[in-house]
Amino acid sequence: METEDDIRQRDLSGKTVREMDEQEKLEIKRRFDEFVELVKTRKVRVQTPARPRQVTKWNPLAQGAKRV
Repeated sequence: METEDDIRQRDLSGKTVREMDEQEKLEIKRRFDEFVELVKTRKVRVQTPARPRQVTKWNPLAQGAKRV
């Protein structure tokens, strides 16, 4: 008989949901819920650059291309 601590330490990544028993499914849900709460509390967001990059038009003559 496994204890609750054993299920928390078990690697469940190699199993599909169909192969899991009810206890393992509950543990996967608990881990996911814990992950969601961590993301919410850290307020993770995509950082934008301080200012947008300036786009310059490409000029082949400035690159040393030969004139025809």
